[in-house]
Amino acid sequence: MLTFLMSTVCVAMSYAQQGQRMQGTPEERAARQVERMKTSLNLTDDQAAKLQVVQTQFIKDREAARAAGAQVSREDMKAKTDAYEAQLKSILTPEQYQQYQDQRKAMRSRMQQGQQGQGQNQGQ
Repeated sequence: MLTFLMSTVCVAMSYAQQGQRMQGTPEERAARQVERMKTSLNLTDDQAAKLQVVQTQFIKDREAARAAGAQVSREDMKAKTDAYEAQLKSILTPEQYQQYQDQRKAMRSRMQQGQQGQGQNQGQ
């Protein structure tokens, strides 16, 4: 029984470590996001470099807020998000920023539809 328990713990720890590796560092995650944005918004190399710095800091701020848990207020997170959006707006052209907003709106819509579908499937 003890061997089974130890095996289960080792497998669980292995999966947790895989999840952390797949997620990557804030810099790696920011680089992936910037690369997607570079393609979808047709960013210049200069814009991508500036966005990399902003995106990395935003990810680090979010992680710090999650680590702090209830100690970070919604207002603080909203202020950080608003600051991020302002920086993004200063880097992108008006057309790119509008396209970014449209993409975010479409993504939110898809996420909401997915959540609604999951809720309906759970009741069946």
